[in-house]
Amino acid sequence: MANHKRYSRLRPPLSPRPLSHTQRSVFVGLAAVGFVASVYLTYVHHRVGLDPKWASICAISPALNCDTVVASPYGTLLGAPLSAYAAWFYVVVMVLALRGSRPHRGLPRSPALLVLLGGTLAVAFSLVLAFVSAAWIGSLCLLCGVLYLMNLGIALVACRALRATGEPLR
Repeated sequence: MANHKRYSRLRPPLSPRPLSHTQRSVFVGLAAVGFVASVYLTYVHHRVGLDPKWASICAISPALNCDTVVASPYGTLLGAPLSAYAAWFYVVVMVLALRGSRPHRGLPRSPALLVLLGGTLAVAFSLVLAFVSAAWIGSLCLLCGVLYLMNLGIALVACRALRATGEPLR
């Protein structure tokens, strides 16, 4: 019995405070912008693949050209455009944010922690992709930049939201 009491004090609460309405709205807003940009980038990827002479609205110059970046070998992972994976990430963020309106026993931790983990990975991946675009492809993608900013925003808001829920990182 004494071990059970000690264990329960060390364990984080099953239901941390829910996300506030403002936090949920910011998560959903950032994820919605990222979703729209990533869906358009997926469209650009497929359209450039079908017609290499086609140019998207963000094909501004050789140095700023989304078409060049998404059509490069670095624009796909396991045969699918990276932007399609990004779209799924933003859907997951929206779902977690909407589920964060009230405590759920189905989630092992708070939605803010899960979004923070995903957002941190997305920021790290964004840094790698920005380097690849600049150094190896020689062209930057404006819409990719939008995704990088949305990832950073999601990670920062998740960090603040996690502190507000009272859940520890450990």
